[in-house]
Amino acid sequence: MGNLLNKSDAIALAAYFPSRRSIILFIEVLNYLEEYFSDCDLYVGINPSQYAPLGIALLKQSKLNFRYLEVSTKLDAKSDASGFQAALFLMKQADTTYEIVYFMHLKGASLTEEYSTIDSAGNRIEINVLRNFLEIFKNRPQIEDIFRSDPQVGTFSHLLGKSRTPSPDVTSNLMQFDYPPFFSYLHFYTFYAARGSAVHNILTSAKFIFWNSNLAKLSDIYFFERDFTQMIWRQGFLPKCNVFTNLNDGVDLNDQVFNNDSSIWLKTH
Repeated sequence: MGNLLNKSDAIALAAYFPSRRSIILFIEVLNYLEEYFSDCDLYVGINPSQYAPLGIALLKQSKLNFRYLEVSTKLDAKSDASGFQAALFLMKQADTTYEIVYFMHLKGASLTEEYSTIDSAGNRIEINVLRNFLEIFKNRPQIEDIFRSDPQVGTFSHLLGKSRTPSPDVTSNLMQFDYPPFFSYLHFYTFYAARGSAVHNILTSAKFIFWNSNLAKLSDIYFFERDFTQMIWRQGFLPKCNVFTNLNDGVDLNDQVFNNDSSIWLKTH
């Protein structure tokens, strides 16, 4: 199972090892975590895959304070959704309120042996996405200051977008909220930091269906990119980012649009 220190911050890591390439990347991530997050408790949810036993062996050889859980076939969403679900189940069992919970994943679904999305420099695009977010998360003092200086911040990520078409509201069936969904906002790529007290509230208040459902069937494979963040915001918190984006034909965002949406939404309580 691994050991925990119950430190002030934690990591929820969704892991999937479909290829040798994903194992090589995991070694890189473990080294990164040992250097920049060694003081954190690490919760790892591991989706079924050919190289999962090797990934677990590498985790056990690390110097990190971790617990891991292998995802059952029933709950396997074939994406980071089930990995995060398992990691949070472990965090629920630990019953610790952290200051910040970092959500990270290995982009495993994009690292099969057949995957071949290459940029102009010959690098795999999804690996670069992961590395770019890890670079941002290195600056933990700045991220901590974001949460400590503004009690209304619920999540922080490099990117924040707003879809033109709202997705179906699946979160209202998972727990009670004080606010409606925060329009159609989402943190692209599912690398974000979340306020620990808001995460803990979900862990203690979410209904059984959240823990016992295949989230890809309950919603889709993007549950933690789009829906879980809404579960945080609907407690009365707001997202914060470095860059507004209109990825996937999203709304053209700027400070004025975001501030106007925030003002309207906060009045709905």
